[in-house]
Amino acid sequence: MAPPQPAPLLPHGVTIDWCEDNYAVQTWVAEFWNTWTSVLCAAVFLVWLCQPSPPAAGALPWLHLLFFCIFAGSAAFHGTLTWAGQLLDEVPIMAFVGFSLAVCVDNLSLQSGFKRSWWGLGPRVLAAACVIETAALTILYTLHTKAYSVFLTGVVVQAILHWPLIIYFIWRRTQWDRAALGMLAMHVGIGYSGAGLWLLDSTFCSQLKALNLHAVWHITSTLALKPWVDLLVYCRLRAAGEEPHYRMRAWGLGPSFHVSAA
Repeated sequence: MAPPQPAPLLPHGVTIDWCEDNYAVQTWVAEFWNTWTSVLCAAVFLVWLCQPSPPAAGALPWLHLLFFCIFAGSAAFHGTLTWAGQLLDEVPIMAFVGFSLAVCVDNLSLQSGFKRSWWGLGPRVLAAACVIETAALTILYTLHTKAYSVFLTGVVVQAILHWPLIIYFIWRRTQWDRAALGMLAMHVGIGYSGAGLWLLDSTFCSQLKALNLHAVWHITSTLALKPWVDLLVYCRLRAAGEEPHYRMRAWGLGPSFHVSAA
């Protein structure tokens, strides 16, 4: 059997070019609307990073910094359409899905008082595993195939693996807590609607190009990630025996946590 051949690269070395016309608005920005919505979304995550969060949330609010890196990389990708820009966009995404999945696993291992079950690996081991996984996928992606499917498959598989963990946690550890279900519903409703726009833009480009749906997806994915981080924080606090209260402020975009002793 012949070895797999690298996917043909588009101009500038990228493996994918989006629906928006290149250099149609400005001569120094490849995809105008995709670039500037990425810049806007990156700035929003810096605002969320600076919001107060419960001390027991640990490092989870720093996921907003990772999201900032994703959208800063997205701006570099859409603005330049270079292979380096593409990696700045996609490598943080691969890191995020791995770290997010690791947080779900760690939340399940937590017990009251932030002790862990015997099988819990702890955040350091899980973080190291995520770094190794991201490095391995990046090497496979860049040196072996340069196929967009390598990146997309890794992201989608790990995104699917989130579901049994988060549903099990909400069922067994919170007894279908309304706050947790509300955050999950916001994430799914906004995020999956945005993913639908991404698919429409990719599938029906010639018919829908004027709508700039990929740029709209940047905004919907940003709005969907805030309740996801809040949900991970909420699950961590509940697992550790804290008594978090979640009241939506600014439609869930503001600091919404209050924690009292269990």
